[in-house]
Amino acid sequence: MTGTAEQLRFIARTRAMSRRAFLRTAAVGAVLATDLGITGRIAHERSTHTVQGVGSAEADALHPTTSWLVLPGFKLSWEESQWVLASLAPAMVTRGRLAWAGYSNEGLEIAALTRAALAYATERGITSMLLYGHSFGGMVAVQLAVRLRRAGLAVPLIVLDSTPHSRLDVLNSRWFDGLAYSYELGYAIPSTVRAAMEFGERVANKNERTWQQIADQTAAQLSPLAPSNTLIQSESAYIYNYDAGVFANDLGSTAVGYLGNAGDDTVDAVNAAAGWADTLPRNLVPPLISTAGARPAHASPQWNPQLYQQALDRLCWQCLPVPRAIGTTSGTASPGP
Repeated sequence: MTGTAEQLRFIARTRAMSRRAFLRTAAVGAVLATDLGITGRIAHERSTHTVQGVGSAEADALHPTTSWLVLPGFKLSWEESQWVLASLAPAMVTRGRLAWAGYSNEGLEIAALTRAALAYATERGITSMLLYGHSFGGMVAVQLAVRLRRAGLAVPLIVLDSTPHSRLDVLNSRWFDGLAYSYELGYAIPSTVRAAMEFGERVANKNERTWQQIADQTAAQLSPLAPSNTLIQSESAYIYNYDAGVFANDLGSTAVGYLGNAGDDTVDAVNAAAGWADTLPRNLVPPLISTAGARPAHASPQWNPQLYQQALDRLCWQCLPVPRAIGTTSGTASPGP
């Protein structure tokens, strides 16, 4: 009888343990399924180019048909594109509405980006776009401006923020040459190889980051939110093969302004600005607007918002007509000190 009781207790304990194990397994499974679902949705969303507007009551009221569009730099995610826009927004709202672009993780395609920009313009009633090219994004901005103009939109201004004129302006460009070659050969760089390369790059530029930031950024690149290896390789190939002269006769009256820093150790900003001036003599408005004092020195409005807002405001006064004053329906605003 005692043996039977012990067997019954053992069976009861086993059943209780099985129920607990089942519940734990089910909970883990539910979490994983949710995570996979979210990851899948993000991957699907980021398989296309996007242009998204950001509401601003002031800008929407003052400039219903004019919009800024931020074009992100090399290896920047959709979130970082929004961060650049948010950092510059106080200086932008006096000239236009706000929008940011995100590139497809299946690779950079200017035709698809153009379609996204035109769809945004149609949806919001935009007839004029001001383009802000963040580093590499400035190269994209010039080509996009040509296509938008051909589609009937006005492009009064392109801002080149530390944008190389060609691959020769990229300092120590050997790291992206291999990416460009591999992309053109149809070879995808594995994530582990990319992680090792970027970890080394971040350590080499340790002055720009803490060790915690290095660890966080290296881990973040494996997130579905991060730019894909395919996108980064396609961006590298775009820089490597870029020829600004192709667009020299198609920008019409579009003004081009340059923000740069002589201390930039990523792009030779002074040489790049001179290259753009030589290629676009009818469009580039001198002089270069300096972002000296920014840390890091290369295209960093996210970390130096006030400095960049002031620089962008000076550039706009240099390149564009006087804007309306905030809170008025007509009249002009005066520049700051």
